[in-house]
Amino acid sequence: AWKAHRITGWRLVAYHFWALLYKRALNYRRDRKALLFTLLGPAFFLFMGILVLNTDADWAQPSLELSLGPLNAGVASDPHPVYFATNCTAHPAAAGAACAAAAELVGAIPGATAVEAGVSLEGNETIAHALNEVLLESVDDWAASRYGAYSFSSQDGEDVTVHTNFTGLHAAPAFVGALYEAALQLAGSEATVTRRSHSFPLTATVEAISESVDAFNLVIFVLMAFAFIPAGFAQYIVRERESKTKHQQVVSGVSLPAFWLSSLAWDFLTYLAGPLALTLALLHGYDVDQLIDRPAGPLVVYLLLLFGLAAVPATYLTTFAFDSASSAQTVNILLHFLGGLIAMMVVFIMSFFDATVGAARVLRYLLRPLPQYCLADGLLRACWGDFLRYIDPKIPDDATLWHPQQAGLDLVFLGVEAVLYPVLVLVLERALAGGNRLAQRWERAKLAARGYQPALTPEAELDADVAAEARRVARDARALLAFCERRLAAA
Repeated sequence: AWKAHRITGWRLVAYHFWALLYKRALNYRRDRKALLFTLLGPAFFLFMGILVLNTDADWAQPSLELSLGPLNAGVASDPHPVYFATNCTAHPAAAGAACAAAAELVGAIPGATAVEAGVSLEGNETIAHALNEVLLESVDDWAASRYGAYSFSSQDGEDVTVHTNFTGLHAAPAFVGALYEAALQLAGSEATVTRRSHSFPLTATVEAISESVDAFNLVIFVLMAFAFIPAGFAQYIVRERESKTKHQQVVSGVSLPAFWLSSLAWDFLTYLAGPLALTLALLHGYDVDQLIDRPAGPLVVYLLLLFGLAAVPATYLTTFAFDSASSAQTVNILLHFLGGLIAMMVVFIMSFFDATVGAARVLRYLLRPLPQYCLADGLLRACWGDFLRYIDPKIPDDATLWHPQQAGLDLVFLGVEAVLYPVLVLVLERALAGGNRLAQRWERAKLAARGYQPALTPEAELDADVAAEARRVARDARALLAFCERRLAAA
């Protein structure tokens, strides 16, 4: 009667699948490490990225007040020596009230030390030219640098030339404003003259670059966060084998496809509900337009989805090399950090130099079997797609982000890996299960890596009973071999 209700074939696989999926859910509820690696760790780095994004410096510079104060700020004595020259100095006979007013005007500049330059005009030489020569000849007379001077070229003092040292970027407007303010004070006015330099509004190109930089900073933290996720996938698989739980399940009749498919389904679902959902929510919640608006928005969603499908089985492939869950976690974190963020940064920097741009293109293809690199490269191009056209002549001018030279090949590789790697996991599981040469060579390689050297104990060191039993077994083996040979000869 029991045979009539027996479950076989794919129905049995499906039954095992749901049972193992339920087991993973119970395990996840009490497994703090899985929660740490698949949710809390990524969440920490994502929130750190948002914090950096919110505290990033504004590219629009505030207005700058232009005054004499910042000039020679470190000089204690006479920080602002201001030379001036008038026609009164050049032609003493022309001295009058206007010349005296010029000296008073320069002396009224707040914080300035007025110095009347003794000039003499020769031929058609102007007062401004003569003052320039005096300034050059007296360059070592003061501890402070001279950033401005005045020459009054008319008898009434109304024509003033401002001389500026252009090592002081804002010296010209600062000294013009200082002279106006001094004139107001001499006239008895309480008004002041404030000079400010306002930056132009950002152009559309600069705005786009600013958004790209902000988005790229966030991408760096996203890649850091996603480096922790595969550790949660690996630790369960290795721990099942380490504790012999997987062996007991297989011996009890659990199919290997059900074991791997249930693990793949659970890990991908936790990836969808955890890191993927959290990342997309933060991108939309903080309006990271460069990664959520078209054309980059759909690309980012596909990259994150395909990465989950490819990274889970890719991590399973690495678990065959480990017998310790903690070692598998550490190596997978390091592998995804180096193969994702670091590899992307190295290739990106190499693309800037003519000597290494060819090697960078080759490295992109060699690294694409790693899902973490495809994700990193795709997110980089989602941020810097327009900029990369300028440094990579292989990218056509009209190429979209979906072009193969942009993020198109990253998506293709992720899609292929999402299908190929689960198959490789099943093939490798079957090949290493024992009973074939590949499995035997694999076990010998693992023993050799541990430094294991099999050696027989000399018979002289054996216990007498053990030695006698060994001789009996050898004698019986020879007798059995002789018996088999006689039977074969008789046949």
